[in-house]
Amino acid sequence: PYRDHWRQEELLSQSGLEWTILRPAGLTNSRAVKNVKVSFDGNPRPGLTISRLAVARFMLDELERNEYVGRRPTISW
Repeated sequence: PYRDHWRQEELLSQSGLEWTILRPAGLTNSRAVKNVKVSFDGNPRPGLTISRLAVARFMLDELERNEYVGRRPTISW
């Protein structure tokens, strides 16, 4: 499965499109409101979980901000 993920990411990154690959930590159904930690290559060290709600909010915010275009952030709490 990891090889497939890597291949998908490589195809997307070479597509000429504007893209952001979001890598969430373990998903929960929590409704808690917490700050999202954004990590690249394990720095800072990501947390173990994040809620589906927080991922959805992050994605919607990113559509407006375009802060991570062409990047692969890991998000967690």
